[in-house]
Amino acid sequence: TLDASKVDPATIAALEKAQNDPIALVRLGALYDKAQNPAKAKAAYEKALAINPNLLPALIPLAEICSRAPSDHSHALELVKQARPLITSDPASSHRLGRVAYRAGDPESGLILLRTATTSDPNNSAYQYDLAMCSYHLGRLVDANQTMQRIAAGPASNPEATAAKEFLQLTAALAKPDQLKVVEPRLGEILRSQPDYLPALYGQALIQEQRGDFK
Repeated sequence: TLDASKVDPATIAALEKAQNDPIALVRLGALYDKAQNPAKAKAAYEKALAINPNLLPALIPLAEICSRAPSDHSHALELVKQARPLITSDPASSHRLGRVAYRAGDPESGLILLRTATTSDPNNSAYQYDLAMCSYHLGRLVDANQTMQRIAAGPASNPEATAAKEFLQLTAALAKPDQLKVVEPRLGEILRSQPDYLPALYGQALIQEQRGDFK
């Protein structure tokens, strides 16, 4: 992550002056996004799209920013719909849009896009991981587990392999009522860093139900 204090002020100033150049505005948006300033990043991308509504390098990152805030989820899905006809056969774009779609509340569209990405690049574990998570969101538990097992069997140095192993361990424990208390501390740790991690949210709900904590 790029520290905001390390962004070259001269670069920012030059790009800020290029208000009629969509490519410069995309670069500006990327700098602000890396500096964790989503409001300014959104403004830059939106200005670029006002000039060229079909500019994919602005549509996709803007959709990703909007997918991070629940209040912007509907806008994120609108951007996915707008960008989808433009991505042709690029698996990276399909993956990014698919991840946005399922995180913003349209896992059905997300599944289609992520399947497109994994079909084009079947050895990409990041694509496979997001496909598995989207399948889990849709209740396709067998598909999710099979995909996670393939990822987990990959090199131990692969970050997706580590995440897949945790997914498999957690979902296996959640299927056993007597294991819920054992995994409860880990659920809390996960949700502190990933508040929208569905297996952990499901586990938390099971524990509340077991205790009769629902109000």
